[in-house]
Amino acid sequence: MDTEERRLDPDDLDEHPNHRRRRRSTRLADAGTPSWSPDGSSIAYADQGDIWLIATDGGAPKRLTSGSATDDQPAFSRNGLIAFTRDGSIWVMEGDGADAHPIWGVPSGSTSPSWSPDGDRLAFLVPDGTRTIELVDEQSGAVTTQPVFAVSIEDLGSGIVTSLPIETAGSANAPVWLPTGDGILVARLG
Repeated sequence: MDTEERRLDPDDLDEHPNHRRRRRSTRLADAGTPSWSPDGSSIAYADQGDIWLIATDGGAPKRLTSGSATDDQPAFSRNGLIAFTRDGSIWVMEGDGADAHPIWGVPSGSTSPSWSPDGDRLAFLVPDGTRTIELVDEQSGAVTTQPVFAVSIEDLGSGIVTSLPIETAGSANAPVWLPTGDGILVARLG
């Protein structure tokens, strides 16, 4: 896998109140969905359609993915794997960007990967594909049509995908596992 390193430039810095320069916590204003590595030494994040990794003690960010695909939503597992979305599918790679591959059996349009505390299962949102809901903005009266999402879990050892009786419409946060791994919380936004 080819990787590219990019040096921080002055646009990546904020002015500190005492006029010394300091690093931004998220490198670029449009960087998104940060995920801490299990040992706390680095952060994976999405920027410009690729997944990047930066050490928490500073240094140059390292590009983990590249190409014409749009990569987003990195999520570290406790054993150092990174799940992420790539053009509507869920992929997994090593923490250094090696061995990136799709998770088979995941429906197209799936999003928001979230690892179980033991790192053996991956929850994600799956578009229903047939149902939508209309949401009305109370202030403007504008009506938007949003897909209905369900939550699925894939056991990476067996490859078995289980759909849960949890549904949400419109924008939703990624599924969040209970610390015990025996439950999931999904919060609808808006």
